[in-house]
Amino acid sequence: MPEGSTASGAHTRFVRALVLAVAVVDVFATGLIAYGLVQSWSQHRERAVIATQNLAAALEQYLAGVIDKVDLRLLAVSDEYAHELASGGLDAPTFRAFMARYQARVPELEAIRTADANGELQYGEGIDAAVRTSVADRPYFQQVRRDPDAGLVISQPVLRKLHGAPAIILVRGLRSPDGSFAGAALAAIPLERIEQAFSRIDVGRRGVIVMRGADLGTVVRHGPQGSPVPLGSRTVSPELQAFVAQGRTSATYSGVPVDGVERTFTFRKVGTHPLYVIVGLAYSDTLIGWWREVVVGLCMLAAFLIITVGAAWLAHRFWLRQEAAIAEQRELQARMLVSERMASVGTLAAGVAHEVNNPLTYVLSNVAFALEQLRSSEPDWSTRPACAPLRDAAAALGEAMTGAGRVRDIVRDLKTFSRAEDDLAGEAHPNAVIEGCLKMTKSVTSRALVVASLEEVPSVRGSEARLAQVVSNLLVNAAQAIPEGQRDPEIAVATWRTDSGRVAIQVRDNGQGIPPDVLPHIFDPFFTTKPVGVGTGLGLSICHGIVEAFGGEIRVETEVGRGSAFRVLLPAADAWAQPLDAAPGAAPTET
Repeated sequence: MPEGSTASGAHTRFVRALVLAVAVVDVFATGLIAYGLVQSWSQHRERAVIATQNLAAALEQYLAGVIDKVDLRLLAVSDEYAHELASGGLDAPTFRAFMARYQARVPELEAIRTADANGELQYGEGIDAAVRTSVADRPYFQQVRRDPDAGLVISQPVLRKLHGAPAIILVRGLRSPDGSFAGAALAAIPLERIEQAFSRIDVGRRGVIVMRGADLGTVVRHGPQGSPVPLGSRTVSPELQAFVAQGRTSATYSGVPVDGVERTFTFRKVGTHPLYVIVGLAYSDTLIGWWREVVVGLCMLAAFLIITVGAAWLAHRFWLRQEAAIAEQRELQARMLVSERMASVGTLAAGVAHEVNNPLTYVLSNVAFALEQLRSSEPDWSTRPACAPLRDAAAALGEAMTGAGRVRDIVRDLKTFSRAEDDLAGEAHPNAVIEGCLKMTKSVTSRALVVASLEEVPSVRGSEARLAQVVSNLLVNAAQAIPEGQRDPEIAVATWRTDSGRVAIQVRDNGQGIPPDVLPHIFDPFFTTKPVGVGTGLGLSICHGIVEAFGGEIRVETEVGRGSAFRVLLPAADAWAQPLDAAPGAAPTET
């Protein structure tokens, strides 16, 4: 069977198996998320039930506590009233102060007042003796007057005669020393204060809290705006009517009241008093968290589907990445070979400089000796016409001396550049190194005007050879960044000492600049934008490593179309043992 047919068949089987595996995994993930959402829905419903039960219990305890505290004040007022009557009569100022003191201890209580046997208000806050106000027509007064054993009577919501605001009135009868009816002690709890207490409880945007009386008429209702319910309204659900008729003191049920919002309700009777508190949480509010979970689950499912499809595609394309990895490895090996060849060239340059330096010393010495002997042989040879050949010989020897001196300088710079020393051994003089590098790179930088502004700076701790390698690389890069034919090309080299005491070396060009997408990678090994054979991508990476070994840093400022500036900051040799940029007071700047 041909090899191509075998490969094609294996590829088809692999694709089918991959598609099947992805489908199975995705179906399983979909079912798992759906199951989790169903369970979460049930839990949110259960939490809503528990929340209504807890809130109803808390409100029942609160209301029962308020009523019991008010009842204790009414009993105290009733006892004090009977005691003072038995002692010879009421002392009005003392009795009013007693009532005010007890009234202040219950924040929900608006006032405690007393009425005489005819129902006219006598004592308490807000009573004007010149204006007669009677509560004889009120059912709660009539009940305590009619029934001596009535105990605490709680009225239906009424409009108060003194203030006109709705309230519930708690009443206890007053008795004279002979046991006859002497009036009533009344405590007014404004419905507004109860509604304020309800409003502090979060029942959601469409939740409700309702307090109802013995006849299930509405006393207080806190709920969504735009759905007012009149006081005394007996519009209630059949479930609540059935529970109250059965004598139940608490129950939880679901229903849709007249506003059309489905809720979970819990009702509780307020202690032993003829009041009921109902808390309802709307399903639309309690399921907000569940809908968020639905969105998150769908997003996770979509992400999972994308991941599985992407993983399948990556598996299918794996062999391409393998080929790319092999090609990249081969390219890396080729660049490493180029780097090794560059290192070999540096070693060879050091050897050549050493071999040239020895005979050059003889040339310089002998030319200098011959020139000296020629000048001393004839004191007046420079002015005698017959000695013209000697003058020409002396001029030729002077030119030879000058040329040999230039060769000596080149050899010295070459030795400085290629010397293999420890990176931190000795001290390097930045200005001297820069001058040598400018000479070494003159053939490359000659395409631009080179401007050197070298201030007096101290030496830095490190190898002159390594520093020369950094400066030379920056100069060559600056020259190569200026395109051929550019108007007014310029390379500026400067040194100065920063405010923090470090030595700054800056190489600036007005070339093309560095694009933003290239800038983060310029110090990466083997990263280059130059054509093949022009650069290895190691220059700036090596410079970065050398500068860091010196304890310094390289900063780059660039603008596309305007040029770049590479700034090398190195600690001075006399401050090597001190922390970098250490200075008292405000932090120094490096400009």
